[in-house]
Amino acid sequence: MRRLLLIVVVVVAAAARAAPEFERFDFDGQDTLQLNAADCDGDPLRFFLEISSAGEPLYTLRYIEFPRDAADSECPLNTVDPLITEVDSEEQVPVNDSITFTNREVEPSFVMGPGACPAADGGRRDQVLFCVQLLALPDDLEAVAVASVAVDVDTILPPTPTFTTITGADSKVLVGVEEIVSEEGDTTSFVVQHRACGEGEGEGEGEGEGEGEGDDEDDGADVPSLCGATGSFVATTGAAPTIEVPAKNGTRIELRALAKDDFDNRSAPTELVVAAPVPDLSPLDLYDGGSNAFSCNPESCSDSSTALLGGALVLLLRRRRRQRSSLPLGRTAHWPALLLVALVASTQAVAQVDGEPNPDAKRAWPGFGRATLGLGVSSYLPNIDADSSFPVYGCFFEGATLPRLSADGDFHLLDAVGSLQVSLGIDLTQANGFAQPAEAATSLVCQKPTATKVQLSLATLRAGVTYRFDPLLDWFWVPLVPYARVGVVSTGYVFSKDGKIQEGGENPVGARFGVEGALGLMLALDFLDGIDPFTPNATKRARANGVFDHTFLYVEGAWQDVSSFGEPGFDLSPKDEFFQSGMPVTWKAGVAVELM
Repeated sequence: MRRLLLIVVVVVAAAARAAPEFERFDFDGQDTLQLNAADCDGDPLRFFLEISSAGEPLYTLRYIEFPRDAADSECPLNTVDPLITEVDSEEQVPVNDSITFTNREVEPSFVMGPGACPAADGGRRDQVLFCVQLLALPDDLEAVAVASVAVDVDTILPPTPTFTTITGADSKVLVGVEEIVSEEGDTTSFVVQHRACGEGEGEGEGEGEGEGEGDDEDDGADVPSLCGATGSFVATTGAAPTIEVPAKNGTRIELRALAKDDFDNRSAPTELVVAAPVPDLSPLDLYDGGSNAFSCNPESCSDSSTALLGGALVLLLRRRRRQRSSLPLGRTAHWPALLLVALVASTQAVAQVDGEPNPDAKRAWPGFGRATLGLGVSSYLPNIDADSSFPVYGCFFEGATLPRLSADGDFHLLDAVGSLQVSLGIDLTQANGFAQPAEAATSLVCQKPTATKVQLSLATLRAGVTYRFDPLLDWFWVPLVPYARVGVVSTGYVFSKDGKIQEGGENPVGARFGVEGALGLMLALDFLDGIDPFTPNATKRARANGVFDHTFLYVEGAWQDVSSFGEPGFDLSPKDEFFQSGMPVTWKAGVAVELM
């Protein structure tokens, strides 16, 4: 513990002479000193002394060490005080009317006093005043002035630490040390010195991981290595019971520890120990189902694979990491949201015109070229665990049902008895969770999650044909319009860990294929024209302008089998969690607008 150390200057006037004064007395510009065992062999200290006098030309300086009983103790004026221990020969200095300034180098042991260096009986801890007495010649009976610098001395070394545990974790090694209780009341911390092992025995790069602590970085450059490490150690400072030492996954480090007290006294280091980080497990580390035929990792993806997966990856890889509680709608919805804004704006930006032109008069056949655009949100619970004995999705992502954002475009081929359309769509979602500790691989039981984030990003592309039965809407203004769709689907997936695509293991990037059939019901909103107090007759005016014909709310149930037609690997089919039917069904609701 650092103590407030003060310079105590006492000036006493002699009865028969003008009193001299100490203007300055310090060491290396410091008013206080805190010295430890290493200072015994350290660089010399330089003390500075300034004395002014208006009278006598000659005085004797005497340097003494005086034990303090309290922080405000003062060096004595009486030269025969039995507590005074003289530590240096007397020195005569002339002092005239001007200020006399002296400085010289002294060994730290001179300031620390006898018995401090070398440390006797395991060291010494004491508080002293290093004093300078000014005695008048020739009698030298008592000091006429005295100055001092308060000094705290601690040369007691803490004991060598004891390791309790050394455990590998993700991107770090956890070093357990036994707490040390100092008899002197010091707060003991620990320094773990570490460096990277070489690629082969006797071959090392000497590169440590983590942040160094100045003078610790050069320690141990000549210490024989256990694992081919060379160069200096890097230091990580911490407290009991556990110190985290950063280390790169897939490498080994060697380390040792030493204790450090408040005076920066350092113990002897422990023996070297070799350790390695143990990465947290991602979903693919524990997935034991069939391997996906159409998949790759960042190292093996071919140009053809990249081209086929490009549409999904462009959307997924731009996504940033988010907190566990985040929903995928926040960043997934940014570009469909722009489309929705444009659609809503188009319903408001229609001008009043006379008459209702017939857009079909310019078409090759009725309805050809029209488009229906829609946005929706569906529920999605992927059936990934169907082919794995370990509950990958249930363990890492807590079996969560995900909201999935959808964008659809239906392009009309023919409007006769109902409309026949080519349909394209995309669904986006992401599951967020936390990695598992290494023991999950041996226990095959879901453990307490770690702090390492994992993500599963999914993009589903859909293509098909839609039939919409809308004659009753066009002819008799019946607002309910049923529809049906059949098509094919492809779901691209990306597994990532801490925002980066996982490396190694089962291929983290891939796609699964399947088919879908959907039934839905649309509610045309034309009837709102007559009751809307803000934009009355908006649909009528938009139709007259040739902007859009109808706007809809819709609900849909879709049966999707995304298991690559029974091939081994991930089953990305949805599970019906709404009605608990056990079928691969997802439910969706949204809005749509039919452009003219």
